[in-house]
Amino acid sequence: NSARMANDLAARVEESQRRLASEIRGRLSRLVESAERAAERARASQASGAEAVKAEMARLDRLLALVEGKAGRNAPVPPTTSAPA
Repeated sequence: NSARMANDLAARVEESQRRLASEIRGRLSRLVESAERAAERARASQASGAEAVKAEMARLDRLLALVEGKAGRNAPVPPTTSAPA
C-alpha cells in the first residue's frame, strides 16, 4: 500500500514537472518571438528615421541655397516635412 502511494506520488511529481517544463518552453518561445518582432520594429524605425533625417537635410540644403541666392530667383521653396508620429 505504501509502495503504491510512493509510486503514485512520484508519477504526480513527474507529470507536474513535465507540465511545468512545457509551460516554460511555451512562454520562452513566445518571449523570443516577441523580442524578435520588437527588434524588427526597432530596425525599421531606425531605418525610416535615418531616411527622414536625410530628406530633411536635403530640404535644408535647398533652403540654404535659396537664401544664399544660389538656387535662382524662381526656385521653389521646399515644403516643411512633418516628423513621424
